[in-house]
Amino acid sequence: MEAGTGFTSTPDELVTLKVGPNAKSFVVHKQFACDASPVLKAAFTGEFEEGLTQTYALEETTKEVGRLLACWLYTRKVDSKQIEDPSLKEEEDIILVELWVLADELLISDLQNDVIRQLYDNANSDGQGRPIATNCLKYAYQATAKDSKLRHFLVDLVASLMWSDSFSSCAEDFPRQFLLEYAFRVSSTVCAEGLECELGMEKRLGRYRVSRN
Repeated sequence: MEAGTGFTSTPDELVTLKVGPNAKSFVVHKQFACDASPVLKAAFTGEFEEGLTQTYALEETTKEVGRLLACWLYTRKVDSKQIEDPSLKEEEDIILVELWVLADELLISDLQNDVIRQLYDNANSDGQGRPIATNCLKYAYQATAKDSKLRHFLVDLVASLMWSDSFSSCAEDFPRQFLLEYAFRVSSTVCAEGLECELGMEKRLGRYRVSRN
């Protein structure tokens, strides 16, 4: 359901997302949750515990990721301003990567694609380009499969924007599989004007899009 669309079912039907190890509650309208995610729809309309309690547990993520998910269900926009804890502002990249992984679990391809756009915009927000936080890479490679669109995006983003000294200063943050994919990508795209002209990320973000199921 697009942002701003009216209810097509009972507007007082609510469901609860229990997020993180401390089970932080986010109460949202059932229609918004079910329209966005086939996983949540199956859970909340089924005959198992989630359907009876109208509660769904997301234990493997954080409350900040849960807050972004809840906001997206209503606005269909990824708004990292919703990260309430000021101490986590520097962790925005990893929170967004965790949100992409959660969206993958819930089969919300539109949210995955919005996260990619936000990560790209963040990396280019100052017009100069800044490298993504390297701690994202280890988590992304642990939480995704080999042909993940997120992996492809991160490899290209690092190839386009990563400063060379980051490879030595943050060496432990680079998974072996990432380095293999990075080496292959760079070796096939080097040109005299620099990598960005070959990768063309701004014009070709569609290559990282997740198709709707």
